[in-house]
Amino acid sequence: MSAECVLFAPHPARHALIRSYWPDSLAAPCTLSLLPEAPLPACLLYDLHDSPMADLQRLLDWRQHHPDVPLILLGADLQHEAVLRLLQGGAGDILQDPLLPALPHYLHRILQQAQLDAAIDTLLLETAGLQGADFLQALVEALARLLQVDQAYASTHDPVQPEWLCTVAGWRRGQPVPPVRYPLSGSPCEQVLRQGKLCCYPNDVQTCFPEDLMLQEDGLVGYIGYPLRDRQGQVIGLVNVLHQHPLHPSAQLRTILRLFAARAGTELERLRTADQLQDTQGLLQHVYAHAPILLCQLDPAGHVQQANPALEQALGSALPFLHGQPWHVLFQQPAIADWQQPPQQLETSLPAASGKQTYSWVFAPRRTAEGSIRDILAIGTDITQRKQTEQALRDKATALEATNRELEDFAFVASHDLQEPLRKILAYSDLLQQECAAYLPDTGQQYLQLMNKATQRLQQLIRDLLQLSRVTRSQRRFEAVSLAEVLEQVQQDLEIPLRDTQARLQIEGSLPTLTGDPVQLQQVFLNLLSNALKYTRPDVPPEIRIHAEPYRLPHRKPQWRILICDNGIGFEQQYAERIFKVFQRLHGREQYEGTGIGLAICKKIVERHRGQITAEGRPGAGATFILDLPA
Repeated sequence: MSAECVLFAPHPARHALIRSYWPDSLAAPCTLSLLPEAPLPACLLYDLHDSPMADLQRLLDWRQHHPDVPLILLGADLQHEAVLRLLQGGAGDILQDPLLPALPHYLHRILQQAQLDAAIDTLLLETAGLQGADFLQALVEALARLLQVDQAYASTHDPVQPEWLCTVAGWRRGQPVPPVRYPLSGSPCEQVLRQGKLCCYPNDVQTCFPEDLMLQEDGLVGYIGYPLRDRQGQVIGLVNVLHQHPLHPSAQLRTILRLFAARAGTELERLRTADQLQDTQGLLQHVYAHAPILLCQLDPAGHVQQANPALEQALGSALPFLHGQPWHVLFQQPAIADWQQPPQQLETSLPAASGKQTYSWVFAPRRTAEGSIRDILAIGTDITQRKQTEQALRDKATALEATNRELEDFAFVASHDLQEPLRKILAYSDLLQQECAAYLPDTGQQYLQLMNKATQRLQQLIRDLLQLSRVTRSQRRFEAVSLAEVLEQVQQDLEIPLRDTQARLQIEGSLPTLTGDPVQLQQVFLNLLSNALKYTRPDVPPEIRIHAEPYRLPHRKPQWRILICDNGIGFEQQYAERIFKVFQRLHGREQYEGTGIGLAICKKIVERHRGQITAEGRPGAGATFILDLPA
């Protein structure tokens, strides 16, 4: 379709009158005998004054073959029979004589639409069947010819240096331009990308961007650029046209640029997606070929489709032999009954030169949109070293457990057997003091007292060691234990120390009932309260507070937290872990008696109950022991 209008007026006077309103149109024939067939006009004007019926019939016949050509009827009476027939034949606008001055407006609008239609036709025709760089090159060529400009380009960011642009297609003075890189800074393209909208410099682009030497070298005057966007609306490049003469951004030019930019942006995004897909495929192929794991593609029935080199090497077979073989036959495993629901994990063994290799397999099905299996990726990882390490750890744990049992048995037997000679030493020492004291000098009596004290300390140490060994040797089953009853029994056991030290024991709130060993839990509270009565400040009566509250850590089962607080001598927080170790004392025996085993016993008992014990303290400000026990 051409971009011209054709006028048909039977009378020369009418023809001249109508032409006076549109002097820039081409001279047109006065009779319908010259109706064009090719190229078709952008618009057809027909004057109805004294129109012969034969001409009207010819016009109606022509319209039936070319219904897309706009038709404007001039000087018509709406009741005229010919008008009604043309309206039935699909005529468009009707301009009576008083409206003839509006003819330029109608024709301008029609010509603009015709030019846009021509641009679309050109775009579709010249880019049909093209993709990628060929498509973009054809696009900018069509744009340059349509707008009749010297240069046209489609560009995108340089993937390595984002502050540079790369042309993906270019047209300069009637010739294609190879891809080039150019800096964004100080160029009109920078403004297009920064603002994300059409930028136009009709006749002063060199003045606005004096640093852009290319504009000066080519003598460019006008510039118009339009951003390219992806489907998410992100700016990914631009299309721009440049001319050695002024470029005015008419509505028609803006529409054409927007149309071309939309097509260029779509293709540029497709190219980027294709490049990314190609890179991903290349990476996957590289991984498939070089990964030190076994990879095997299976069909929905579990037959091998392809295998990576690592799998071929592990089986010692070539791919043609593997292809089509059932997976379970290759690995000497029972057949998997339903590959629609493959096992999450499976272990297999394969003979190797270095011994027996063990692999852990994971099956990852790929499914279609309908949910059926397309294929299955079997991934095998060599876990031979891990299995060997696990077995070695189990063997060492078994040996260590046996050694610990032997040590516990030895400690129990040794401690028990040491009791008898100690009792004899104490008995004969008492007899010596009672029957021979008169024959001993003062120094001898002093030696006997020191011997008795040392023997008693050793006897107490043996008792504590026996208690410590009994914690791990205990075979009593856990039962429901009321901590309130446990504390009541402990108070009875400590009745005399509580009275002698004028201690105040306060139980805040109610205490829970837990599952555990009642004897061992009583031992814990007995040891902790005994320490609170032992490690006191001079002339300060002991105060002991016991409080219980529910406690729960994230992703853990409910617990009870029991706090035992005192106002004693306290300790440095840096020793909070040391005090729970065997034979660890923070004070000398001259200040406070004890063997340094009591808190170690508490720790073992609490751990046997799947709990935890910690301590907080400050010198001179007391200590707090915290027990976390399962509810």
